[in-house]
Amino acid sequence: MSVRVSNEDGVFAFVHPDGIIDDPQGKKLRKLAYRKLRRHFQFVNERNLFADVAHTFVFGINVYSNKESDGFDTISNLFAASTIEDCYNLELKNSPLPAIKDENNNWNIVGHPDRLIHITKNVLTLLADIFGDSEVDYSCVCIPSIHVRQFLDVLQCFASQKKHMLDLKNDERISIQYLWHDTYAQEDGTIKEDTQFPDSWEEMVYTGPLVGVGNPIYKTPRTICIGKADYDRVDLVEINSQYIPRSKYTVGCALSEYIKRAPVTPWGTSYLSEFKLLSRKMLNVQQERTLMGCIVPRGSAHTNGLTGIVFSDLRELVIMAAGFASLPFDFFVKALKKSNLYEDVVGKFPVLEKYTSDLVIRALLLNGLGEQYRELWEKVVTLKDIDSYTGWLSGDERLSHEKVTEFTSVRNDFQRRQLQIEIDVIVAKALGMTLDQLKDIYHIQFSVLQIYEGDTWYDRNGRIVFTNNRSLTNVGFSRKEWDEIKDAKSGIFTQTIIDDTMPGGPIERTIEYVAPFDRCDREKDYEEVWANFEERIMK
Repeated sequence: MSVRVSNEDGVFAFVHPDGIIDDPQGKKLRKLAYRKLRRHFQFVNERNLFADVAHTFVFGINVYSNKESDGFDTISNLFAASTIEDCYNLELKNSPLPAIKDENNNWNIVGHPDRLIHITKNVLTLLADIFGDSEVDYSCVCIPSIHVRQFLDVLQCFASQKKHMLDLKNDERISIQYLWHDTYAQEDGTIKEDTQFPDSWEEMVYTGPLVGVGNPIYKTPRTICIGKADYDRVDLVEINSQYIPRSKYTVGCALSEYIKRAPVTPWGTSYLSEFKLLSRKMLNVQQERTLMGCIVPRGSAHTNGLTGIVFSDLRELVIMAAGFASLPFDFFVKALKKSNLYEDVVGKFPVLEKYTSDLVIRALLLNGLGEQYRELWEKVVTLKDIDSYTGWLSGDERLSHEKVTEFTSVRNDFQRRQLQIEIDVIVAKALGMTLDQLKDIYHIQFSVLQIYEGDTWYDRNGRIVFTNNRSLTNVGFSRKEWDEIKDAKSGIFTQTIIDDTMPGGPIERTIEYVAPFDRCDREKDYEEVWANFEERIMK
């Protein structure tokens, strides 16, 4: 109506939900709207600008005009109207780029000219190449959340990759499944709620909290598991190679019938019989990490709160697991602003083709937490992979510098963090990113992770002694206890806990922490690993 009643120079504006920009079903409306759109300011209601809607509600201030233009301006992740004026203030050009949250974990309302992005045909074409599908052209592509214009260059790195997961799906080389619905599958007797330690992986049914970044044994439900908080992190140093975490669900019918009800892969095998890349389906862009994925063993199943991907080629599985564990892939998901990990997201992930030997070894060191992963080492790892792996890309004394020659895994807190740092760097380089781009996406897009990294402390043996990470409630000392020992220059400090994450438990266990304690600086670690990796690949 506004278009029809306004004259050639008419301007009209609306405040409305942002579906016109990011709803996959809104193609026809976007095609019309983009011709008229002049300003798109995307707000998230985290500061209760509208008290009667949810704090996560996304809406836009959209200004339209009938007058022809070469594009429109957009600003994403706004929490206050005052930010818009700052983004048009060129005097702020040399100020630091503001992250989504500030150093006090508050929603950042600081503006910057680089937050302002002018959307042209070229930009829309780039976004269509990355985020579109076969039926979407540039004129109606969804616009993701792009916090600063520098991120367009990062997204270009993803666009430049030759192959994507959708290509593998079209070639029937992968299968994507959501498996057992935690309500309907109980009603038809496929699974049943019975919290216990399974006797075999065939009886294991994964739920979301059990899966971490590159960690298939991240948490286990407590004996009485009712709420979201009824899970404890598993101490990987304490488990043996046969460990299977406690499961909230188990097989509810005869095993033969159970297997019969499972999907069959395009290459004719039971989905249950395959190694799976499993990731939490729900995507929360405001969490420490949005993409939470790992490799789980053959035989295991999962509820539909997780997205499972199986591969006909196990090497492709392991390489993609490295991508899922990386910050660049996580950034890509955050930019999409999707709420669930469905095929429309999975299909857009690039298939990494560079530095695959370096990624295979590190992904298996991170994921391979048990005897059940020996097969992956034997079938995937080549002599070339082992020869190319020259050890840690840091000289920290807490890192073992023994050369990998056969099946093994890394369980120490500090060493597992180092593996993730190295995977971040190698994936970034494989995508064609620069060190500054990797540091920018960490600094700007991962505010919660920065807060956790800034107050997570390690002892001399690489064990976490204290952390403010809300998901690790059973790890390390309490804040009060930590304040009493944090400045110790030497000595051993003990903590006695009741551990109920092991079969036959609960048991009393004493943990030793060796002072002095320190914390890590992720950006400095990126710099060190980047320099060392470049030096090695140049040899």
